[in-house]
Amino acid sequence: MKTNTRRITAFAMLAALIAVLQIMATFIRFGGFPITLTLVPIVVAGALYGVSAGAFMGTVFGLVVLVMVLTGADASGLLRGLAVMYQASTG
Repeated sequence: MKTNTRRITAFAMLAALIAVLQIMATFIRFGGFPITLTLVPIVVAGALYGVSAGAFMGTVFGLVVLVMVLTGADASGLLRGLAVMYQASTG
């Protein structure tokens, strides 16, 4: 199978854009809701490169969110996660 350098470069740029947009979304809030354009690179990848590329970018997005929650960078996500774990452990 031939490796396409342009495709790999585009995936890397879109993945980096997802990470940057998600990190910036934690600082820009309208009331209690974050304003984000993080899903745009996922949709673009899916439209240009197919469903598997969109699914891969969605996985990248999920991993970025997971790392942010586990490290405490997204405090609201951490608090929600702790509340869910507490409710599950108490009954």
